[in-house]
Order: sequence, then structure tokens, then C-alpha cells
Amino acid sequence: MNAALLLASLLAVAAPPKKAAEYEAFQTVALRAWNRYVDFGRRRTPGEVFLPLNMFRARTLRYDNERGAFVDAATGAPLTAEETRRRYSEENPPTKSYLTAGIELSLTLGAYSAWYIYDGFRAPSDWEFPATFNGFYRRNVALEGVRLDNNHPRYNSPGHPLAGAFYFGIGRVNGLSSLESVAMATLASGYWEAIAEMREVMSINDMVTTPFGGAPIAEAVHQVGQYCLRAEVTAATVGCMALFGGASWLHTPITRDRYAPTLDVDRWGFPRDQWHLFRAGSLGGARVASSVGRGQAQVDFHAEAEVIPVTGFRVSDAPVNKLYLDTAATHLVLRGSTGAQIPSVLVDYVQFYAKTVWAAALWQRQMRNPDGTFTGMSAMVGPSSMFEHWEKDITEFWQYDGRNDFISTTGVLGLTGDLALNIRGMSLRLVADLHPTMTSARSLAWERYVALHGDTGTKSSLRRHRYTWSLGVSSQLRAVLTLTRLELGSVVKLDGFRSINVRDQEYEKITGNDPVAYDGRTWTQAWIGLKLPYPVENLRLVAMGEFITRTSRLRDAVETRMDARATAGVWVEF
Repeated sequence: MNAALLLASLLAVAAPPKKAAEYEAFQTVALRAWNRYVDFGRRRTPGEVFLPLNMFRARTLRYDNERGAFVDAATGAPLTAEETRRRYSEENPPTKSYLTAGIELSLTLGAYSAWYIYDGFRAPSDWEFPATFNGFYRRNVALEGVRLDNNHPRYNSPGHPLAGAFYFGIGRVNGLSSLESVAMATLASGYWEAIAEMREVMSINDMVTTPFGGAPIAEAVHQVGQYCLRAEVTAATVGCMALFGGASWLHTPITRDRYAPTLDVDRWGFPRDQWHLFRAGSLGGARVASSVGRGQAQVDFHAEAEVIPVTGFRVSDAPVNKLYLDTAATHLVLRGSTGAQIPSVLVDYVQFYAKTVWAAALWQRQMRNPDGTFTGMSAMVGPSSMFEHWEKDITEFWQYDGRNDFISTTGVLGLTGDLALNIRGMSLRLVADLHPTMTSARSLAWERYVALHGDTGTKSSLRRHRYTWSLGVSSQLRAVLTLTRLELGSVVKLDGFRSINVRDQEYEKITGNDPVAYDGRTWTQAWIGLKLPYPVENLRLVAMGEFITRTSRLRDAVETRMDARATAGVWVEF
């Protein structure tokens, strides 16, 4: 019987009926058949399917298989989705486990320390202080060791922000709040810099980018995972849960967390009570760049996940006017492309972007139309953090030549505004971000500067790896206009940075020949997308254009590079 149900679900996707109504009914049957095959007829969350220890538990309600609904355990009366979640949440509050978080963090730092000692004894090139009391005093008390390091760019970023995301994630999956998790990541980074790496400089940049660059990454992943863990079991939701919520459901035997089930789901199994956008796809096209000197074919890969974890916001007609003191929005973007002219690397362009709005003032006034759309407005404004690693013209993983370019930015605490206007089937969304940043950026003008003035007395990060540590501002405006199936979107990004000309790792060697570095980037992106009708209504045909201008100045040495891209392809959306 199960094999027959599985076959029916596969046939439903492979050969759908021709009429839209028949297709929708047939697809619903197929999804039910698939769910029945996976979880043996019982509607459960992905976490419950993969971990038997996370089975649904509630004394005051139970699931009635015949009715296909939750009912009161004593009277058998059916319950609404809101009442079900309220009772479930009251009986299964989130669990905090400081002990488990501390143990996991200690084991992680212990493993890192063991690797560092082993690796350091093999190649102790960065050991500048002796492992003695005098060395400890000079480094940590007299603060001789507090400097900006000149490590390899990829060690610094995305390496340290990803480590910070791991520290932060340990706290979140063990039930700690976002603020507590930031504190945990900060303490872990402090231990690493002050104790574990006691023979190296105490890196200022690492103590900033590790906790504050890692926090928005881990929180965005965590919120997407929490959203998917409340979904119904389908191929789409299980994939989402496995990618983003794996750490959370692996911790359920320890924390005994129970994920509140959601009855109101869309046809793909995702909860309707929170706004989300998941999309992924591939675009092919052409690129013209001044760094390459000629046109080239390219293939782009794009994945994006955006969640507003505020129940009812943007997806209901309930009025909202409140200060929400928890994560209000997250956004993840991963892009890459490969070009035919560089066979030695698989990807010669990459962008990774993560943003989290930590709290927000929320306002919503909208009414539901007969066709299910909304007319009205919703808005949020709140403090946010971001991390972005952008790199292009990659030739070798560990080497940088005169053509390569990168910017890796940590936006410590900025401001995000998000406005949505809806009129029946038309919607306009505007998102504005402004963040003060700490950035490592490739100085494109370095080769010109060396030809004019030489490299003696300049910053060690420039001499070794052609980049500088900088302070600056990153701003972004995103606009998306949706007209039923047609989507018009644009992103304008402006970045400006000025190098930090103090506390270099080798600042004793700095002379008057050390220049102030100015770097900037202007990025304009626009796309048009057409959502296809039945039977592939989750596919969108997309045409996109991008234009990037990069500027770099070291005194009288100036370099400007431009990059234009035009692509077209398909996105899959849920």
C-alpha cells in the first residue's frame, strides 16, 4: 500500500492533469499520499519524523486521525489552530540549558586550541610573544599585543565570522536568547585571542568580526530552521529543515524542546502564519569587466531565504502597533558564478550576505480581499546587523593577483526600515539598510602605489596580502514591485571605507610612506521575473542586469574597475 501511495505521488508531479482545478486536487492527493508514506498517516513536524524522542506531547489536547484535526483531550471538541498552538506552547515552553551550552562551547574551544597548538608548532610564523610571564604581561597588560593582524584574508573573513556563527549557534540551539548568544560568542572570541593565541597579537579585528559578524549569520540560519521545523512533512520542508534546522532537532533529546505544530500550511507544507520567501535557481549570460579585458560567458547560481518570524505580520488582516523585542526579520543570500576563462577554479565570483533585525517597532493596517490578497500597509523599523563577503575574479584559493578583488564587511549595529504597500494583487516593498562597518578590502590601487613610491614603511597587511582594515558605512535600498505574476526588482548598494592607520601588526616598521586607503563600491542590480501559471506555478523566469563600480585610492594612486553582467534563467520559489 505504501509503495502504491509513493508511486501515485511521483506520478502526480511527473504527469499532472491538464485543467487547473484537476491539477490542484490531484496535487493535494499526491501530497497527502507522500505524507502518509513518510509518517505513517500521522501529521507531524519534520523534527518529530526524524527524532522519535521529539514526539508530540500535550495533556490538554490530542490529534484525531479521523477528523484530521487537534481536539480537546477531555471533551473531544475540535480546536482552532490558534488555540492549539497556545495550549501547546503553554505546556511546552522553550528550554534553556546553560550547562549544555557551556559544555559544547568548551569542547569546541578545546578542539580548536589543540589544533592551533599542533599547527603552530609546525609553522609558528605568527608567534611574536614568548610563553612566559613577561610575554603575557607585555601582550595582555601593557597591551603591546593589541593590534590589527595581517593574516591571510580568508582566515580573517569569512573564517572568523563563521567561527563566531558557530559559537552563537551553540547558544541558540540550547535555548539561549540572541543577546545571551552574542555574549557567548564574545566570550569565546575573547578566550581565543587572550589565552589560546597567547603567543600571537591580540587581534582587534578578530574580536569585532567574530561575534558581530557571526551573530547575523547564525540567527538568520536559526530562524529559517525554526520556521521549517513547524511545517508539515513534504519534500520541500524536509529539505529546508535539514539545511537550516538540523542543529536544533539534533538537540531535542537534550533540551526536550517541542515544536508547536502548525495546521494552516500552504500546498508545499510551509506555515502560513509567518511571512517567508525561499528561492533558488540558475542564470546564464554574459559579463564584461575591465579586470578581464574582454567579454565572457558565465553561469550564476542564486539561493535566498527570508523570514519575518512575527506571527500574523504581513500575512493577516489583524491590526498591529507594538514594539517587538525579539528577532523581527532575517535575510540570507548566497550567489556564485563560474566563467569559462578560468578553468583552475570552480567559482570565480561569490557573494554571501546575512542580515538580522534584532527588534522592531511594528505597524500594520490592512484588510483581506475576497481573492485572499490584502489592501493596506505594514512597516517595521529596528536595529540590525549584517555580514557580507563579496569576492570576484578568483584565480587561486590561497593566492591573490593584480586582478582579484574582495570586500568583507561586518555591520556591527545599524538600522533597517521595511515598508510594504498592498493594493489587491499589486504590492510594493521597500527595504532600506544603513550600517557602520569594519571591513577588510582589497586595495586595487596598491600595485600603482608601489610603482610610484615603493612598499617600504607601509602597512603589513598591504605588503603581505594587498588589503587594509577600514572603518566605513554600508547602505542599501531594495525595491520590489509585484503585479500578480510579474515582479520588478532593484537593489542599489553604496559602500565607502577609510583605512585604519594605527595599531598595525608591524606598526614599529610604519613610516611616513604609509598611505591612507580609500575604497568604495557602487552596485546596481535590476531584474524582471514572470511567475509561470499552472502547472509550474512555483517557477519564475528571470532576466537580470548588474553594474558594479569599484574605486580605490592610495594618495595619488587611483584605480577604478567596472563590471557589467546580463543573465537570464529560472528561479524556484516557495
